[in-house]
Amino acid sequence: MRKNIFAVPIFEFEVDLNFISVPVKEEEYKKMWESKVPTSFGSRTKIPKGTYQYLSSKIIECLRTLKDPVDKISIDNLWKNKYEENDFQGYHTHSNTTWSFIVYEDVEESKTQFFNPAFSDIQNQCPQGNSLDMPVSYMPRLKSGWMVLFPSWIAHQVLPGNKGTTISGNVTVTSVCSW
Repeated sequence: MRKNIFAVPIFEFEVDLNFISVPVKEEEYKKMWESKVPTSFGSRTKIPKGTYQYLSSKIIECLRTLKDPVDKISIDNLWKNKYEENDFQGYHTHSNTTWSFIVYEDVEESKTQFFNPAFSDIQNQCPQGNSLDMPVSYMPRLKSGWMVLFPSWIAHQVLPGNKGTTISGNVTVTSVCSW
């Protein structure tokens, strides 16, 4: 009998961009990270109430399909990244939060690459450095109007070729565990 153990859930789904507004002033963008991506990260962007409610409802809908209880969530911060053809972001995680997300606002195709938490062990043990059954990475092929929600501890990077804007955020989950 086959069993998949140590599965890591992520969610990919379409969103209605008409309900997502992240007003960022041009002066709030700063060039950050290795390729100097213009981003509003760290600017304490105020999340409009309608956007907060819409994103919260979509995120809670996903998280409630899992076994861990979810009593409430908070979107701790939200930021925009403006990518040009050669911009990228290196390997990183989002610390001090539970879940993270990326909304592909007007990119042609996502260039986000997620890494298997057992990446180095799989590469070390597999003859070709990768496995069809246990891949070392995953790249969703998402278009404008789609969102990916993932555990914040999943390492990821953004490869070059992602022209357009993305909206990213971090989510803290609060639950009253009865176990």
